[in-house]
Amino acid sequence: MRYKYLTIILMFSALLAQDKISLESVLDGTFRTESIGRYDWKNSSDSYYFSERGDEGLEFYEYNLASNDTLKAFTVKKNIISNFSYSFSPDQTKLLLKKNSVKLWRHSSYGSYYVYDISSESLTPVTTDPDSLRNVKFSPDSNKLAFVRNDNNLYLFDLINEVEEQLTMMGVKIF
Repeated sequence: MRYKYLTIILMFSALLAQDKISLESVLDGTFRTESIGRYDWKNSSDSYYFSERGDEGLEFYEYNLASNDTLKAFTVKKNIISNFSYSFSPDQTKLLLKKNSVKLWRHSSYGSYYVYDISSESLTPVTTDPDSLRNVKFSPDSNKLAFVRNDNNLYLFDLINEVEEQLTMMGVKIF
């Protein structure tokens, strides 16, 4: 506790020793904040996942807040896929991986999508043509994916049977 107060006093004395706070000191990163990076809470637990790039690929760790313990959870190896962004499935057994992102408008983009099964370490492309997809989302049971192709139609891909179904025809429901 004593060190905390000493640190605060030293910080304020350093700030008071300066004449003025300049625009350059604000813009050059003098007052920047540190980030803990990306993390994803683990379902029904006091833990979260975080990742780090390693020699083998993207390594995922689980940090338990209650025990203050970190465990290596799994790795997506470079020889399987590299340079991707990811999101967990609702049941956290799969990752939706996105490569080759091409910005379309503001927050939307096209990309190539794959599903990585964590337990089997297998990679499945989303449909037979995984390129130029957007708004790809898991179903609540994590067994299906909905997405939009560049023809602006809505599709559904069943991960269990690996079957694609078109749900709209140029904005008109066909089911």
